[in-house]
Amino acid sequence: MKTTEAGEKARPLFSIPLIRELTLVLVIKLVVIFAIKQAYFSEPLDMTQAETVIARQLGVLNPADQAQATTVRSELLLSPSETEH
Repeated sequence: MKTTEAGEKARPLFSIPLIRELTLVLVIKLVVIFAIKQAYFSEPLDMTQAETVIARQLGVLNPADQAQATTVRSELLLSPSETEH
């Protein structure tokens, strides 16, 4: 084990209680932050038809707009190879 200039034996870093507690708190905080990120920000939002999406979620979309939104959504879901056939 290493010795310091005063002749004391150097303690390993994680044998100090304050260092252990701070490390534990930091790890817990990082886990919580990543869990929140995955839960709320995992999928990108489609902002091409923002007004239509908001109106549909609020339930104020009229039938004509509903049909247009369905058509736009189905076009967005088709891959380029499916549209060529």
